[in-house]
Parts: sequence; C-alpha cells; structure tokens
Amino acid sequence: MKTILIVDDDPVSVRLIEMIVARNGYGTAGASSAAEAFAILDSGRPIELVITDQNLGGQSGLELSRKLRADVRFHNLPVILCTGLADRQTVEEAMRIGVRHFIVKPITPQILMEKVNAVAAERPHIMDSRGAAMTRLQLSDAEYKALVHASQGHLARLSAELAQAVESGDKVTAVITAGRLREPATLLAAPRLLAAIDTLEATHTWHDLEDSARLIAEEIASLQSALETESRPQLISHPLGLRGPD
Repeated sequence: MKTILIVDDDPVSVRLIEMIVARNGYGTAGASSAAEAFAILDSGRPIELVITDQNLGGQSGLELSRKLRADVRFHNLPVILCTGLADRQTVEEAMRIGVRHFIVKPITPQILMEKVNAVAAERPHIMDSRGAAMTRLQLSDAEYKALVHASQGHLARLSAELAQAVESGDKVTAVITAGRLREPATLLAAPRLLAAIDTLEATHTWHDLEDSARLIAEEIASLQSALETESRPQLISHPLGLRGPD
C-alpha cells in the first residue's frame, strides 16, 4: 500500500487528511513538525508523497520542502503544500524548488484527491508491466519468466556488492557497481532505479554517496517486489467462465 506522510501542527487537520486518503486506498503517517517528518523519513519507511501545511510553528512547509530537495534520498519525493493564504511569493518560491502542487485551505475531499491523483499520475512507475515488457522485448511468456528470474538474482548480487563497497568505504567500487546496475534497470524499463543510479554517480561527498546507495537499495527492493508480482501466473479467461490453466 502506498503511504502518504501528512505534516501539520494541527492534529485535527492531520486526522481529516488521513481519513480522506485512507478511504481511497492509501496508508498514512502523521507528523506535527518538520523534524518529526524527517524522523519518519529517516526510519526508512517507504513514503510516496508528502502533504505539508505551510505554517508548522517551527520550520515552515516551504523550509521542509527545501530541505527535502537538498537531500539526495528525497530529492524526487513529491510534495503538496497546503496553505490558508493565497501567498504568491510562497507559491513562486515553492515552484522554484520543485513543488508544483498546492491546496488552499479549507481542504475538501474532492480537491485533495484530485491533487493526490495528479501527483500519482506523474510519479514514475517502478518498471514495465509484464505485457509491455514482453511486447517491447518480443518475449514469450516462458522467456519473460526466465528474464525475471535472472534479473532477480543479478539485482540481488549487485545490491550486496554495492552495500559491501559502501560499508568498506570503497567509493570507486561503489560507483562502478552502481553503473553495472544501469543495464538491468534499462532492460526492465525501471526509471526510478535509473534516477537513483544517476544521483549516486553525481554525488561529490561520501555522505551523499551513502545516502544515494541507500536510495538505490530501496529502489531495488521495490523493483524486486514488482518483478515477483509480474512473474506470478496470470488467470486466463475461459469461454465458460472457468479458470484456465496457469
């Protein structure tokens, strides 16, 4: 289940948003401050979207967004900024740092879900679906399953090698290993993993490289899960409504 992080120092507002998005199939995590939001993100909990109020008491929603954009792990994490003011200066600054979705309070379920769905539509998919991959690569069902099996093992090995290189402080091997992940990511049409690889290869500090490596590990885990789902036997329609062979 996709999880949305809701940041607001008003617990009633947090609860309202939680109820609206939960009945539309999303998991939620709530935070009352920017610091608490980062504690949740740092915990490794997979967050797909942040909805933050502008007025948080301490750091503003804009400051939280700026901090997210400066962190390699969360640079591409989408943000919806909520504000009770039609503040053009805030909107312009938010757009400069990559925030493109806004909600003016009071929040209504229709507007909230329109924004959430708009963000979800923009979010890069993890990988090609089975049908798209089979068409693009001209594979039979058996060949696709073999590709998935080989990819799962290859990704697991490279992920372990990358983790070992980072743990030993070997930046050169870490960058080389990340580069070796590019081919399977391209083959599987996995844009999020490719973006994470780009981020690691562009890092200049060891701290950013460690963070980028963790991001790659998370994307590999998501890709492995997607591969597992796509490789499951498909139900075949039967003219009498009976289940076909797997």
